[in-house]
Amino acid sequence: MNIERVAYVSLLVIAAFVGFAAYRLGGPLILGNEKAMDVIVTLFSILAGFIIAIMSLLNTDALRPGGWKRVQNDTELVRRRLDRQQQLFWLYLATLTFILGSRLVPKSQVDLSNELQRVSFGLAAAALVLSYALPVVLRGVQVARLEANVTKEKKKASILERN
Repeated sequence: MNIERVAYVSLLVIAAFVGFAAYRLGGPLILGNEKAMDVIVTLFSILAGFIIAIMSLLNTDALRPGGWKRVQNDTELVRRRLDRQQQLFWLYLATLTFILGSRLVPKSQVDLSNELQRVSFGLAAAALVLSYALPVVLRGVQVARLEANVTKEKKKASILERN
C-alpha cells in the first residue's frame, strides 16, 4: 500500500470520527441556528466550485508533455485522484441537500428538522476534514507540471548541445 493511499484512508477515518462526533454532540451548536446553517451553505458552495477547478486541473494534468507512455503510467493515479475529488463533491452536495431538507420540513415536524440539521452538521464536519487534503492535491498537480516542464526543457537543451 503506497503512502498516498495510507494517508487518504487515515484522513477518511479521522473525518468519519469527527463527523460522527459532530452529529452526536453538535446539536446544541447547530439546532435552530440559522446563521450557522447559512455559513455551512456558503462554505460548501465555495468549496464545490474549488473542487470543480481542481478536477479540471487534474484532468489537464494527464495531458502534460511526456508522450503516451507517461500518460499511460499517470492514468491510474489521475483516475484515483479524480474519483476522490468526485466523492468529496458528492459529500458537499449531500451536506447541502440535508440542509435544504431541514429548511423545507414544516415547523410542526421539529424532530425531523432537528435530525436533518444534526446529520447535515455531521456531514459538514466530515467534509471539512476531508477538504484539508485539497491544497495537497493542488500542490501535487502543480509540482508535477513543473517537473514535466523541467524534463522537457532538459531534453531540448540536450538536443541543442548535440547540434
